[in-house]
Amino acid sequence: MKKNMHLRSMALSMIVGGVLATLVSMPAVARGEVQLPPISVALEECSSCPKSTTGTIAINFLWTATTGTSSIEGAAPSNAVVESIYLAGPPLGQNILISRIDLVHLGWVNAIFRSYANGHVWYPMSTLPVMAPWAGRLVNGGEWEAVPTVVAMNANSQLSIRLIIKWYVPGSGGGGPGPGPVTTGSGGTKYFADFNGDGYSDLFRQNPQTGEVETRFGRTGMGELYFSAPTRHLWLPGRKFVPGDFNGDGYSDLLLFDVSSGAMEIRYGQANLYPFLFSLSSQRVLGGDLDFIPGDFNGDGMTDVLLYEAATGFVSMMFGDVGMDGLHSTPATIEAWTLGLTLVPGDFNGDGYSDLFIYYPWGNVEIRYGRSSFGSLHLSAASQEVWSPGLKFVPGDFNGDGLTDLFLYHTTTGNGEIRFGATGLGSLTFSLNATTSGAVGFDFVVGDFNGDGRSDLFVYRLSDGYTAWHAGVPGVEFPSFVSGSNQYWGAGVTLAPGDYNGDGYTDLFLLHSTGAVEIRYGHGGGPTLLVAPSTYVTWLPGLNLVSGYIYRR
Repeated sequence: MKKNMHLRSMALSMIVGGVLATLVSMPAVARGEVQLPPISVALEECSSCPKSTTGTIAINFLWTATTGTSSIEGAAPSNAVVESIYLAGPPLGQNILISRIDLVHLGWVNAIFRSYANGHVWYPMSTLPVMAPWAGRLVNGGEWEAVPTVVAMNANSQLSIRLIIKWYVPGSGGGGPGPGPVTTGSGGTKYFADFNGDGYSDLFRQNPQTGEVETRFGRTGMGELYFSAPTRHLWLPGRKFVPGDFNGDGYSDLLLFDVSSGAMEIRYGQANLYPFLFSLSSQRVLGGDLDFIPGDFNGDGMTDVLLYEAATGFVSMMFGDVGMDGLHSTPATIEAWTLGLTLVPGDFNGDGYSDLFIYYPWGNVEIRYGRSSFGSLHLSAASQEVWSPGLKFVPGDFNGDGLTDLFLYHTTTGNGEIRFGATGLGSLTFSLNATTSGAVGFDFVVGDFNGDGRSDLFVYRLSDGYTAWHAGVPGVEFPSFVSGSNQYWGAGVTLAPGDYNGDGYTDLFLLHSTGAVEIRYGHGGGPTLLVAPSTYVTWLPGLNLVSGYIYRR
C-alpha cells in the first residue's frame, strides 16, 4: 500500500455561537504540532484623529510554510485602549490544519482560535467578541503578535486571518466595556464577575447544605443563563466566596475560605464554559473567622484582599500575583484595628488605587487610602469625621465622575444621603441637595439600569417585596425616583445584579423563596426592568449566589 502519495481534502465544521461556518484544510505529509513563524505588528499612532473617541483597527496576517507578512488598516490615538477583539471571519487556509492561534500583546497571551477534539472550533466574532485579557490596555503600547500552532502542513501551505481591534479613549464618553459592570471608581472593585472573560456577567451558585456548586454563564439576548455540566462539582459546605481577578489575566477568579478550618485557596477562571482551574500552590491556612475585602489597593491591575477579623480586630493584607500561585502576604501589613468595624472598598479619590472607608460602631469614620506599595494603607487624618451610628452603606458612582461615592441609609429613620468622592486625601463631600427622607426596612442594589453612566439605586422592601428604583440625573445630586417603577415582587427574594447579556445595562437575577428564578433586564426605554419569560426556571430555594463582590452592610 502506498502511503501519503496524495492530499485529501477535509472540511472542518465550526459551530460558533449558533453560526455555522466551514474551514477547508488539507492534511499533508508533515504532521505533529509545530508553530508557524510569529508575526509581530507595531501599530502607528493616529496623528490626524485627535478628536476621535472610538474606532477599529484591522490587522491582516498571512503565513506560508516559512514566512509571515502583515498589513494594517486604521490607527488609534496614543491614549486609546482596547475595548474588545474579534476576527472578521474564520481563518482561511490551503494545505494546512491548525489547532490554535494565540495572540500576544504586552505580555498577555490568549487564544483567538481553537480546534477541539469533538470537531468544534471557536473564534471570537463581531457579535461575540472577547475582552480578556487585553481590555483596558493601550492599543499602541507594544507589538501585536500572532502565533499559529499547526497540526498538518506542507511546502505549499498558506494561512490568513483578519484581526479586528475595537478601541476607545478613556474618559471621552465613547466606547468602553459599558457602564453595566459598575465599578467603585477607576481603581475600585469590579462588582460583576466574568469567570470566562467573554464580556457577559456570570453567576456562581452553591447549595449551602450539600456544598454542590456550579457556574451559569451570561449570554447575548434575553434567555436563560448557559448551563455547563463540567462546572458542577461537590465542594465542602461552610465556605465564604470572594470573586476577583487575583492574577490580572482578565478572568474573574474565586477565593474560597473554609470558616471551620481556616483554609483558603483560589480557583482560577478560564475561557469558554469550563470549570475553575484548581491550583494547589494557591492554598494557605489562615485561621479565624475572617472577612475578605477585595480591591486593587496597590494599583497593579490585580485584585488584593484585606483580611479583617471583627472579633479581634486583626488586620492583614494579601496581594494579587501573576500566574496561579495565589496571594502573597507582607508582614508589614499586620495591624490591630478596632473590633466590629464596617469596611467599604472603593476609589474615593479617583487616583486608580482602591481605598477603604472605615465606619466605627459609635459613628466615627475615616478613609485609609491605597498606594503603590506592598505595605499597609495610608491613614488620612483629614478624612476623619464623626457621623451617626446605625448607618448602612451602598457604594457607587452616583454623579458619573469616576470617583466612588457612598449612599448612607439611616436604619432607624429611613432617611438617606450621598457623600461624594473627592480628589486628594480628605473626607467625602457632603451636599444638602443629596439628602432625602424615607422609610425603614429597605435593602438596596446599585447598578446602572438605564445605561447612562451613573449608578442608580434599586430599592427592595424585605417585608413585602415592594420595589422601585432611583436613577441618576444630570445636574441632580440625589438619584430621582423613576415614576412607574414601583412594583411588588414578593418577600424573600434574593437579588444578584450583573450585566448578563453584555449590553451595558445592569440586570437583576431573582431567586424567589420558592426556588423560582428569573432575570429582569435593564434598558434605556422605560421605568421598569424588562420581564423575560424565557428565563423562568425552578431551582432549589436558599442557594447562595455570587455574581460579583456586592457590598451590602
